Amino acid sequence: MKVSLILCVLTGMFLHPAHGHVVANFWDSPDCVKFFYKEKVPELGASQPNVVRLCQRFLNTYHFATLYDTYHRTAVYSAYIFQTSNGGGRESRWFVEPQLVNPTWSSEMEDGYKLSQQNPNIYLGERQALNEDYTNSGFDRGHLNPNGHHAGITTNEELAFIPVHVF
Repeated sequence: MKVSLILCVLTGMFLHPAHGHVVANFWDSPDCVKFFYKEKVPELGASQPNVVRLCQRFLNTYHFATLYDTYHRTAVYSAYIFQTSNGGGRESRWFVEPQLVNPTWSSEMEDGYKLSQQNPNIYLGERQALNEDYTNSGFDRGHLNPNGHHAGITTNEELAFIPVHVF
């Protein structure tokens, strides 16, 4: 049974902006608003400067809607369809949102390592967290959108490992 679920995580008292397929309002995108319970988008953090609304797409399919703070490089919340799972496994790849690097780049999430190899002189982490931000930091990556919430859908399980969903 599919149940719409919104996981909200406060990132602090002050929220500031990020991208994917960036939209002005989630309710203007039928592909994105469907991830919210009863298509009701929370007001939480929406009026803060530097937040962006991401309709996250991979392989031409929408998977999540995320309000993202590009200043602190962390998600305010992520909305998705919850599906019971046996837990899934770990994904070795970490995806990034190319439009957070350059608004003219692809609106499809991409493997961060591959994108950095294709663009060696461009820093991908100015407006979004990268896997390397956690290396030897003493912090563990927690997921707003755990892969165990996506039963049998390999793509969604893999996409749970995007730094936009890590806090």
